[in-house]
Amino acid sequence: MALAKPIGEKVIHDTPCSVHRAEYAGPVLGDNDTIIMTACVVSNGTVLEVSQRIPAGKFSGTQTYRFLNISVGDPGETAFQSSYACAKQYPHSLCPSQGVQTLDIYRIFGKGEPLELQNRDTGDVLGDVSFVCTQGSGASYESKFITHWQVDVSTAFAQYALCNYNGTSNNCMGAGSMLHQVGRRASQAQSPGPWNGQCYDNVDVGNQYSFPAAGLYPPGETPGGRCSWANPRPLRTVSASCVMTQRKLLEVCKMEFGHAPFLRSAKIFEDALASADESKGGCPDVTLEVQLV
Repeated sequence: MALAKPIGEKVIHDTPCSVHRAEYAGPVLGDNDTIIMTACVVSNGTVLEVSQRIPAGKFSGTQTYRFLNISVGDPGETAFQSSYACAKQYPHSLCPSQGVQTLDIYRIFGKGEPLELQNRDTGDVLGDVSFVCTQGSGASYESKFITHWQVDVSTAFAQYALCNYNGTSNNCMGAGSMLHQVGRRASQAQSPGPWNGQCYDNVDVGNQYSFPAAGLYPPGETPGGRCSWANPRPLRTVSASCVMTQRKLLEVCKMEFGHAPFLRSAKIFEDALASADESKGGCPDVTLEVQLV
């Protein structure tokens, strides 16, 4: 509210309130976006409505919250105490498995970005397609690239961490094991298993993974101990525009929207990265001008 300016009046639940607006421009979950926040405030300071709008980009959309039965007063110290989940179970303990698994994963990235997985989020076929088909229009991906990777990981998965560009570098958000173990969740956190699918195979909806830089083992080594992943190998890189437009992934995404897990879209995505053979739905390899950091 300190940055907001009054822009008008409104009536909510038969109560007049003053609308205040604040705008922020900068990196949001990896993109340079604009966020517009509005709040409708009654003369006594009570907030009846809060809205957040991202006009364009991968995370475009509006979220609006309205509040009813508001009680003004001191809620007491217990209102600000951490919940049991946050105080005792964050981050969640590692999965009990102690094996090593080779993952086939995919990552969409922009021009000039290093070809690496450190401090980045990825997904298997269904996991990555769920991002494309649900985050905005998908058109923001058209100028980017997609790489198919193989990587060896410890199956003692941690809680998934959000890893994004903060304007200067990629960083993973989290605590404890989230910052040195490969994290896993079901696509968009939708899993029949507990803990967002952290210790579940999620073959029906797909997986998304986080790769903290601190967990990368030296070249040629096998994951173990505090090092949880090793030997990342980029297999093929293609232009995202080939997949999105020429292979019509965005069109099929629209048809499947609301009907996850996007099986037809996933087939297009997988075929496009499997080979350069156009007759099999493949996309040609591209040569990258990679920025070294």
